[in-house]
Amino acid sequence: MKVVFLDSASLPVGLARPAWVTDWQDRPDTTPEQVVDAARNADAVITNKVRIGRAELEQLPNLKFICVAATGYDCIDLAACRDFAVTVCNVPAYSAQSVAESVIASIFALRRQLFAYQAAAVRDWPGSRHFCVHRAPTLTLCQKSGAPNFRRCPLTATLPPMFRTRQSATISSCWQRTSAAPNRFPPAA
Repeated sequence: MKVVFLDSASLPVGLARPAWVTDWQDRPDTTPEQVVDAARNADAVITNKVRIGRAELEQLPNLKFICVAATGYDCIDLAACRDFAVTVCNVPAYSAQSVAESVIASIFALRRQLFAYQAAAVRDWPGSRHFCVHRAPTLTLCQKSGAPNFRRCPLTATLPPMFRTRQSATISSCWQRTSAAPNRFPPAA
């Protein structure tokens, strides 16, 4: 069986040749003009972004299978594949974990105003007389979910007790703790 990967450089890691493949051609890139010559006599092709349409399929009588190394089929003429009895498949779970992780990271970045604070770190903090430059309020995910008490937050319910203490100690509570033990810190010189 002959398999041709038309644009292997589009993936971050190369694919290993399966044991059952007798002729494996790994092409880093294939231009539209090279598709027919590259896939000639191939039983299967793998593509990520290289388009395969009716004109190419008419010239590839041995082609029986196209694997799109992504989730979409937009680079394949599906109607022409039906007409020529070419099976097309994609990789339905491609990037599923990465997308989920990206969503979670975006939630944290947007909720905690990371983009605004990154810009402030470059633009405002160097010239500020104060250590903190507050622009937009930052809220925890628990505050957003309607659970203002950190201990009752569904996101932290599984944390060990030492981590479930209220995170946002106020200045006044900090002052009360230090003023109750005045000898705790050395006096200012």
